[in-house]
Amino acid sequence: MNAIVFDASVIIAMLQEESGHQEGLKWIEQALVSTVNIAEVASFLSMKALPLLSIRQTIARLALNIAPLTTELAELTGALRYQTRSAGLSLGDRACLALAISREIPVLTADKAWAKLDLPIEVKLIR
Repeated sequence: MNAIVFDASVIIAMLQEESGHQEGLKWIEQALVSTVNIAEVASFLSMKALPLLSIRQTIARLALNIAPLTTELAELTGALRYQTRSAGLSLGDRACLALAISREIPVLTADKAWAKLDLPIEVKLIR
């Protein structure tokens, strides 16, 4: 059962062994990740000049539970734009939040700005 949604920042922190990555490791078996956030992680790895096969292998090794961006989630992602405009959230950020809101479970992120937003879900920070 999924108990939390991971933002791309958590996955990147784990891959880089950055501060707070242990919090992600603690939740990894119960985590759910949006395909949009997987694209963000793939983009990050691409900027390190990794070929597509290596990117796929790196993501697969994490054994993440991945949720597709459905039409319903896409609409909620778009609708969150106005509510989150003060924090300047990206499309990926809002897709992550939309997934957590739709499942009514907390979200885990490294982005402190999220904790200041008035959201119907709990925002947990890794650092």
